[in-house]
Amino acid sequence: MLFGEQLKHDYVQLIAFNRAINQERRAALRQQALDAQKRLADIQNELSELNQRRADSLDFIRNSDSLSKYKYWGKMQSWLSR
Repeated sequence: MLFGEQLKHDYVQLIAFNRAINQERRAALRQQALDAQKRLADIQNELSELNQRRADSLDFIRNSDSLSKYKYWGKMQSWLSR
């Protein structure tokens, strides 16, 4: 009978140990999820800023005479090099 009580005591300790490990893992996973969500939000904000800068740059190029002058001088250079 003594062996049965020891076995029961060890099993209860095993269950308590498994619960403690699961709680630690859940806490760690929650923290990792929060960190990943924050990182994702930061990346999305940076992406939005970069997309806006790209759009502004494209708008500047399309609406300025720089592109047409560049094309003109490129054609002139190729014509003169003949």
